[in-house]
Amino acid sequence: MHLPRLATAALVLTACGTDGTDGTTRTGPDADATPAAARWTEVEAALTQPLNAVWVSSATQAVAVGRGGLIVEFDGRAWNPVDSPTGEDLVGLWGSGVQRTWAVGAKGTILTREDDAWRVARPGDGPPLRAICGRDTTDVWAVGDGSRAFHNTGDGFQPATVDLPDRLGGLFIDGAGRGTLLGADADGKPVGAAYVTDTGWQAPAPVAGADGLTATDLWGREGDDGAAFATAVDQNGTGVLLRVEAGARRVTRLAATGLGAPTAVLPHEDGVLVATGRTIERFDEAAGAFVVETDALDAPVTDLQAADGLVVAVGGQDDGRIWVRGGP
Repeated sequence: MHLPRLATAALVLTACGTDGTDGTTRTGPDADATPAAARWTEVEAALTQPLNAVWVSSATQAVAVGRGGLIVEFDGRAWNPVDSPTGEDLVGLWGSGVQRTWAVGAKGTILTREDDAWRVARPGDGPPLRAICGRDTTDVWAVGDGSRAFHNTGDGFQPATVDLPDRLGGLFIDGAGRGTLLGADADGKPVGAAYVTDTGWQAPAPVAGADGLTATDLWGREGDDGAAFATAVDQNGTGVLLRVEAGARRVTRLAATGLGAPTAVLPHEDGVLVATGRTIERFDEAAGAFVVETDALDAPVTDLQAADGLVVAVGGQDDGRIWVRGGP
């Protein structure tokens, strides 16, 4: 899951511009104009509430959640609202396999999807939870502001006393149980914490290279030893893309989006996708430049996810919007 959208936390990039909707490459090292890798299509879905997060399990299985407990599922043919056991805003998603998915949100609510239905795994009873991620169904963490954390080792979510950043900017745990969490301390200074299955959480520590930045999202990919990519905004309001080292003790500034505050990041097979407002860009790691995939969306994007060739973006303003690229 990407970072939930209840609020941003504190933490990271540099500069450029675009001139079209068909994939003009942004300026950067050795950057040439190239067409976008794919086109984005909006899904017809009559949703009355905006969507905050999406999880894609396969090319024919996905789910999105949003304001007022909205849950929408994709069955390979259509996106349809399903019964929700809560009216609380849902802001984060993570899943293991096709059938097991969890959602977190306002008041510390945790939902789980089992046996084709959603139920409350933990009722809301306090501050919001902002992120959820895990290694598998026996090692799942749900975290929120003020070091609030719940750990599921296979028998439900139990309160966990851990020292985490005071405000969160993103959480990623890979299949090997290596994790990176980025956030800010009580004074707003960037800090990071690392998670390893065998040793648990490290204490938060300052993150080198992240001064003056506010993190907006973080996500990684398998095989990177827990490292992740993060989006952030600097003190001038410029969007930035970062690579966060394992342990979140250091970040590398990769490039600036040239736009405002990014809302979502997704490392993908053809580059790192970044959403900013109504624009989705792709960072070409080899060229060190951004390519605009689309800047013609008619509502802001809040989250991105992908699996098996299906890439999904969700968002909205007064209603819920879903955009897809690839898939069936």
